[in-house]
Amino acid sequence: MTLPVSGPISFCDVNVELGNTSTDPLALDSADVRTLFGVASGAISMSDGYGCSNIPKPEAGDLGVYCSDWGGYYTGVLGSNYLFTDSTTVGCQYKTAATGGGGASYTDGYTNTYNNNTSDFPSMCYAGNLSSGGFTDWFVAGLSQLSCQWANRNCGTIPSYGSGGYWSSTELNGYRAWGICFATGSSNDCASPRKECTCCTRAMRQLEGA
Repeated sequence: MTLPVSGPISFCDVNVELGNTSTDPLALDSADVRTLFGVASGAISMSDGYGCSNIPKPEAGDLGVYCSDWGGYYTGVLGSNYLFTDSTTVGCQYKTAATGGGGASYTDGYTNTYNNNTSDFPSMCYAGNLSSGGFTDWFVAGLSQLSCQWANRNCGTIPSYGSGGYWSSTELNGYRAWGICFATGSSNDCASPRKECTCCTRAMRQLEGA
């Protein structure tokens, strides 16, 4: 189990993550809670626990290996987040029409995706409604996160990617969105088609606290 990446976190959630009975008394200042939330001293907020888990995090030797505790293939670390990719590639549009709207972040595909998780954005609707590996918090990678997917695409046992363009959730402008050509790693304009074009999408999820 992993604590939710957004929304409320209950005391029951924290107890279960720590291996306690869900109704056990819970002291937020306890050493095990501080370790889980990654807050050594001072005030603790429930939001500090977003995406945290008591399960050991993957190591460098796990790159490309399927991690059942995290629901996907370990794709590497970006900033403070561990990244995992799903096994399935689908083809879909970024948006049903080449108009404004989309994601502004290069590093936070989760926010991009769930800001645009509607039928107007097929790629993000696909990832935002995906249930895989026991998790439902999948998203379309931001451009920097997608670059991490590309860099480690041949590691371990990750199912092979196609050689075409893969969508990120980051828009380039009102009419185009960023993608990466997985044959070359290019993220220039040739991999940034109009939003209504069909490109590949592979969902990602993240674990906070690298």
